Amino acid sequence: MDQLRERVNSALRFTPRNIYPILTNLHLRPNFVKYGGFSYKKESLKEDGKKAYQFVFVDLTKGQQREMFDHKHLAEKLGEKMGQEYDPENLPVKIERVTDWNGLVFSMPDLSRWMYDGKSIVRLNGPLPKGSVLSPDKKKAVYVEDGNLFFVKLPSMEVTQITTDGTEDRGYG
Repeated sequence: MDQLRERVNSALRFTPRNIYPILTNLHLRPNFVKYGGFSYKKESLKEDGKKAYQFVFVDLTKGQQREMFDHKHLAEKLGEKMGQEYDPENLPVKIERVTDWNGLVFSMPDLSRWMYDGKSIVRLNGPLPKGSVLSPDKKKAVYVEDGNLFFVKLPSMEVTQITTDGTEDRGYG
């Protein structure tokens, strides 16, 4: 009976609940660039069992990969601009496009957009209202407030109310 219990316990180590925290790179989303390469967010496990993230650039013409940018430097620059600390191993950025070998445009969870060239960081637009949806070309956004639709032109952040007859109970969107 003890031998069966040991076998069952051994098998339970591989259930999804136990194995998922140690699996990495399950959701690989490459961002292709026009000059023969792509970038992606690479996951790895730290010694304490937590995940660390690094953005990597793969040069298909040379068959090489490298760290896409200095994560510590970007964390410091973001911290200066946003007034809070960021963990270089867990930057909350979503890369939208690579502008050249070292430059990139990315967005933050508040949908503010930034450009980073390896040395400095520039805000392209401020944070958008909660629930905003960006257009595919990233030049406009819409959101709902008090049941009405609002249009935001980027990067000027000019807001235009589209509807006026929405209510909390019968809103648009």
